Amino acid sequence: MKPIRRRPAAMDDMVRQVAYRRRAAGAASAARLVDEMAACLRSISEAPGAGSRRIGQLLGVADLQWKRVGATRLWFWYVDEPDFVDLIRLVSTDQLPRQAMLPSDWH
Repeated sequence: MKPIRRRPAAMDDMVRQVAYRRRAAGAASAARLVDEMAACLRSISEAPGAGSRRIGQLLGVADLQWKRVGATRLWFWYVDEPDFVDLIRLVSTDQLPRQAMLPSDWH
């Protein structure tokens, strides 16, 4: 397992998404999102090379990977460094270029 270093922007993204979910769908839904984010981060920590490099290819950042948070429309963007995982952002598919989305996200 590699330690994950969360950038301040990633932490802000996580807090903002949980707060939004709480307002929109209630405390139980927000708690599920926290659990899904924690599970995704564990998965990244255990196998950081398993993330998709598609977003990095599109943006011209070779080492940038992403991993979907559960069944949500949220993705962690990160770089697998030699001694840690650099967690850069938590991004919604609403913020992504169409070429980076899954076909199920196109509507």
